[in-house]
Amino acid sequence: MEKPYIEIVGTSEVEVAPNQIFIRITLSEDTQRRQSIDEQEDALIRNLKSAGIDTDKLVVADTSANYGKSGWLSKDVIQTKQFELEVSSAALAAQVFDSLAELKIKDAHIARTDHSQLEKLKKDARIEAIKNAKEKATYMLEAIGEKLGAPCMINEQNHGIRTQMYRAKAQMSLASSREAAPESVEEFKKIEILAQIYTRWYIA
Repeated sequence: MEKPYIEIVGTSEVEVAPNQIFIRITLSEDTQRRQSIDEQEDALIRNLKSAGIDTDKLVVADTSANYGKSGWLSKDVIQTKQFELEVSSAALAAQVFDSLAELKIKDAHIARTDHSQLEKLKKDARIEAIKNAKEKATYMLEAIGEKLGAPCMINEQNHGIRTQMYRAKAQMSLASSREAAPESVEEFKKIEILAQIYTRWYIA
């Protein structure tokens, strides 16, 4: 005869503010102001440093050259250079956009958000989900005068991560005015880490 058991699904949800915010910045050759990509890059680094931003987190993401409107026979080649900058808070992101607005750099947006301790947080969520399952199984059996025995099955049913920014922020690009830029990135939704564990426990 099979030993009696109880089946329980434990769940856990952990929320944490992102501490890795990645800003994508694109510099384009400015023919009107006769400002080269290198000159713009130097100005960008100077402004970021003066705003207290760690420029060690500024990396080149891509470089390209495209022919101008007059087509392939034209000698006009528009060069671009794309950077990705990591900052640790929404407040610092606002300062970055403030600096970009000062330099009239309009092609910038939030690429993604993340957390430096994400793997640990996922582990913690799984542990809490198992504890939740055990707690539920214990009080349900106590309600009918039974005791919880050893687990005979533990299976992760589902886990997920949601890192959505607020709708307005997800579609945000650098505003044309210096005053509008900081408000555009003032807040992000917390990263949601979800865990769901299926368990089966013997009834002692």
